Amino acid sequence: INPLSDEADLVVQADDKVVLLRTVRLPDSTQPEGRQRALVGEIRRTIAAVRQQLTDRQVDKVIVCGNEASIAGNGNLGGELELPLTLLDPVANAPSGLASSGLSSAILGRLAAVLGMALTEADRQPPIVDFANVRRRVETSRITRVRVLAAVAAAIVLISFVAFLWQRLAAPARELEALQNRIHDVEAQTEAYKDVTAQAAAINRWLATDVNWLDELDETAQRVRPKPLDAKDFPVASDAVMTQLTIGRPTGLNPTGGRMTVEGVAKSSAAVKDLEERLGDERHRVIPGSEKQDRTTVPGYEWSFGLEVRVTPDSGKPHTNPKAAKR
Repeated sequence: INPLSDEADLVVQADDKVVLLRTVRLPDSTQPEGRQRALVGEIRRTIAAVRQQLTDRQVDKVIVCGNEASIAGNGNLGGELELPLTLLDPVANAPSGLASSGLSSAILGRLAAVLGMALTEADRQPPIVDFANVRRRVETSRITRVRVLAAVAAAIVLISFVAFLWQRLAAPARELEALQNRIHDVEAQTEAYKDVTAQAAAINRWLATDVNWLDELDETAQRVRPKPLDAKDFPVASDAVMTQLTIGRPTGLNPTGGRMTVEGVAKSSAAVKDLEERLGDERHRVIPGSEKQDRTTVPGYEWSFGLEVRVTPDSGKPHTNPKAAKR
């Protein structure tokens, strides 16, 4: 930062390379707070602009070529910027006569640019700007045969590289176009069979709950009482009687199989457990329900119960309960 009387030069430098150069207007030194506020705002804008140019590096230090009088602020410039701040007083290493010239500190702090040009002239280095011959045109170098050949060679290399990239990119593009055409054809066929697919879905939903209830009722009756009453080895202690049987399809969005709700009476609680084992197999899932003592519904049967049997559709293979009696 090189503060002047009513403006300041902002230079962003990375190593020995100048990345950005700006000249901004500032209030005069009679308005110290407004001058520093404006300077801080311009510095922040400059840092934001540098972030877009140097993605891998950021501003990590601020150097002011002047003194606190030339900034004309409250002396907290580094704190507001949240960056390390260094004051480089241009008169500190200058001849003693300059400091004793009677000029104010604010004016001496703004002599960095002048001293820089003087040092450049003393070192016999070419100036960045030739103020003595500002209209002199820069001499253009002549185009030689070597440069023409170099340019042609560079053009050939560039064309070859572009052709190689085009070949590498053209093949995937052609494959993508072919896939898109196939997808379009499949979507057209899918649209043509849309009604058939809907009918097939409806049939599948119906088949999911297609249970042969006549066979299920016959099988359930034999599982409830596998032996007739007149059998000599009739298991009287584990006998059960159904008082009500309700069949139907299960509820829900995608029901499968069927459902039987059984209510009945049994000799005891153990008889209910035996009945649940006889009714259940790989296609019949038994869900126990309520049980309680009941001596009034059927004489001799002191235990009432309820249970649910979930039936899955028959796959065509015979299913038997290993604990059921042979038919």
